[in-house]
Amino acid sequence: AANSKYRPRSILLADRSKGGNGVSLQAYEVFAALMDAARLMVKSCTCDNFRGCPACVQMLSCAEYNHVLDKKCAVFILQAMVDGGATPEE
Repeated sequence: AANSKYRPRSILLADRSKGGNGVSLQAYEVFAALMDAARLMVKSCTCDNFRGCPACVQMLSCAEYNHVLDKKCAVFILQAMVDGGATPEE
């Protein structure tokens, strides 16, 4: 069941291209600004589905068909990261 699956409190930044393309390292440098931009993007999306849409929180390649997503929770988490001055753990 999707609700019983262990989900660590983390955000994974990874290059999906073979050998990496350096995007993760660049994202690390501007992490707080990225989180704020993501929050604004999700919050301003006009979709009315609580799970969001492909333009805000859904990922077309999600193996769980985006059933575990919640748009309001995404905004809440991103806001908390911005407010807390969140930085990625090394």
